[in-house]
Amino acid sequence: MLTKKLNQLSLKLERPNIDISRIPWEFFPVLTFEAVQVVDVSNCPMLHLEAAIECFSKSSPSLTTLKSAYILNFRTMKLHQLLQRCPLLSDIDLTVDSTPLLPAKVSVISSFPAVVLQTSTSFNEETCPAVPAFHFSRRLSNITKLILEGRTEIYDSDLQNIAECCPSLCCINLNACTSITDFGISVLILKCVELHSIFACDTSFGHNCVLSLCRDISRFDAVAMKMANHTNSLAFKLQILHIGGCKVINETSLLELISQTHRIRSLCLRKTQLVDNSLYKFSGSSLEMLDVSDTKVSCHAVSHVVRRNPHLKCLIARGCRHLLQEENDNLENSPVLSYNCPVLYYELEEYCNLEEISLGWGFSLFSLEALRPTIKMLRTFVVGLGGSLGEDGLKLVPIFCPWLETLILYFQVVSDSVSSAPRLRKLKLERVSAQMTNDDLLTLTQNCMNLTELSLVGCRFLNSGLWRSNCQGAWELRNFIIRAASRMTLLRKVAVDVCDAKDGDFDLPDFPDRNFLRIVKIARCNLKRRTLDSTKFGPCTTPVHAETLILTWDSKKLSRTVVKERL
Repeated sequence: MLTKKLNQLSLKLERPNIDISRIPWEFFPVLTFEAVQVVDVSNCPMLHLEAAIECFSKSSPSLTTLKSAYILNFRTMKLHQLLQRCPLLSDIDLTVDSTPLLPAKVSVISSFPAVVLQTSTSFNEETCPAVPAFHFSRRLSNITKLILEGRTEIYDSDLQNIAECCPSLCCINLNACTSITDFGISVLILKCVELHSIFACDTSFGHNCVLSLCRDISRFDAVAMKMANHTNSLAFKLQILHIGGCKVINETSLLELISQTHRIRSLCLRKTQLVDNSLYKFSGSSLEMLDVSDTKVSCHAVSHVVRRNPHLKCLIARGCRHLLQEENDNLENSPVLSYNCPVLYYELEEYCNLEEISLGWGFSLFSLEALRPTIKMLRTFVVGLGGSLGEDGLKLVPIFCPWLETLILYFQVVSDSVSSAPRLRKLKLERVSAQMTNDDLLTLTQNCMNLTELSLVGCRFLNSGLWRSNCQGAWELRNFIIRAASRMTLLRKVAVDVCDAKDGDFDLPDFPDRNFLRIVKIARCNLKRRTLDSTKFGPCTTPVHAETLILTWDSKKLSRTVVKERL
């Protein structure tokens, strides 16, 4: 019966200007699944939102969770229609890939005018008026978890509507929502007194947000009226707080906020103005994840937190130069000093069983040996700039960490061979094995037979001749990206670190068959002479990075931006 109806409407459905919302869906058979509570339509680029909402409302009346990640045509302005049709929804995931154009990471040289999107199916403005993304009735208040990560089309007005209409909101993910402001986020926090999980990395989360979190909420919460001091604040109830990359928060505000996060389980403060005084004010004992990477904290301050949190499973401290400070005199007789390791390693060995660790400055083979008791269950291991694992250390990693699944090395000096690691699933070597050849790569893959992800950056001898013969210029590269997006339907990101676009601008127009493609990054170079390295044919030239061209699509437009950084 369904096939017959589809055949009758086949010509209509194939028309480029068809309005899906006006198809007589009542003529189709509808199967009802009373028990279905979760529907996942993530990675479905051809999904017609209007038809899907109509289907969900009739077939799954008990729907409480909708996962629709990585769908650009799932416009947030349609969310109110979804909630009207499915009033029991409490958990919605609208994640898209985060833009690389984060203020804390790049320096913008120029930004090209936005281009209106061309889509393979028309968009009827009459059926979807220009209203705020979350313009829906106050009675729709069942939403407790909302994930909007990467949605740059979300603005303060949308957050205000969420705050007014979702008083039961407990978890909000605004990571990389770069169009919202400190004030907009603070309004949401001020009105949603049930919040216990906030993800706001790489946003404008700042002083106003801290004031909202640290305010006295006893007049809103009858239970809180019985408490005293800072226990009346929303910060005291927080379980998750991720504000990495939010550099607008000053040291004073951070200290005030951290001193009140007593129940926190997961805390991300990477690339903030975090200093030792703030960490020393942290009094919580429930931490499972701590990220202080690229901050000014010392090993003593981190050790203070580790000592109080025996349930810590994940420590991320890569890029912390101050971890190299001298040892605490109180540990003068500790055997750990024979390894020349910081006091931090002693505290980790004493109190924690880690599943993930990320370190850089000061980390060495001796550090690895000192950490052996605490990394026996390790699954993710990252060594960054300032660390020196070495070839001997690399061979010990699979022995010390038999359950290791992810290994990431940045700027290490190791050979081109890797010892056997049969459980390893993800391997990333960035600026590690510059001399690696195709034969070396074959040896590596034979030693890591279960790899599902492999990233090799800075290995200039891998297939170098083939690459140079097949990339003759910007036109070939342009066609390659278009073909890749049309044939690899799940491809979301393309990054090319070549010099094919060095002569002038790179023209990649908006095209309807890009499917999931959202981000294209092209490193552009200039050729410079090397005066100290000349041959009988004259001075040699080498490509030097000049800038990176970034093209990003959201649900509304295509944008072109040029930045200084190599991304």
